[in-house]
Amino acid sequence: MAKPIPKRRKPALSRSESELSSTSDTGNGGGAEPTITARHLQGLKFFKRVRPLLESLHDIGAKRDKSGNRDLHMDQYCVLVLM
Repeated sequence: MAKPIPKRRKPALSRSESELSSTSDTGNGGGAEPTITARHLQGLKFFKRVRPLLESLHDIGAKRDKSGNRDLHMDQYCVLVLM
């Protein structure tokens, strides 16, 4: 008979993760937005390597944009999806 697989516990939240999951000190019962600062963001330096690879996608679909109100190009959409 096979041995049962032990259940793994979720790792405890680090201080920065618990700050993100907690609400602000307004005391309004949990409806407040968490405060995210620059130190909470990680891994953005890898986009410096990815963006040159996606540069060839920049003009895709831009020829159809006759009104000239394009805010994001295809390479920027790809980076947005990756984030």
